[in-house]
Amino acid sequence: FIKLIEERVIQAWAEMGSVYRGETLDDPKFEPYIKICQRYGIPIGYHTGTTNPGTAYGGKFRVANSDPMKIEEVLAKYPDLKIYLMHAGGGSFTNNTIELMYQYPHLYVDIAVLLWVDHKPKYNVIEFLKYAKEAKLLDRVMFGSDQMVWPDAITYSIEYFNSMDFLTAEEKEMIL
Repeated sequence: FIKLIEERVIQAWAEMGSVYRGETLDDPKFEPYIKICQRYGIPIGYHTGTTNPGTAYGGKFRVANSDPMKIEEVLAKYPDLKIYLMHAGGGSFTNNTIELMYQYPHLYVDIAVLLWVDHKPKYNVIEFLKYAKEAKLLDRVMFGSDQMVWPDAITYSIEYFNSMDFLTAEEKEMIL
């Protein structure tokens, strides 16, 4: 892991999807990697929020484990760790995300999949961005794409994002 970091093969540890295996970032087995990431300034992109409907039936994914609050001990223990919550906590956890961002200035988020996924209402990302703006946290929100196989997802996401008239042009540029 260190060698790959030193060779610049690894520049971020993401998407940390341990939640799909029923694990969270505070599992002790991840601690050596977290320490290395903090020491080398490697950001960790950690999966939060839910996923495709029915995923829990086929494995160890549990919605409760994707709550950003599950990593608060990691945030408190590693104040120099660069970490971003992928999907900004997802639907019902976005308020928890704001609370964590407010408390831990080294925590960032991306809004990636929230802008294009069709199986969840889009009001979550709108409410999250409005709350983040009011809390003066937009400077730690990143666009992201989470674009894997859907060729139109990025275009759709940018168009949808740009249609949000409650964000100024400067705020949109900062997030993008």
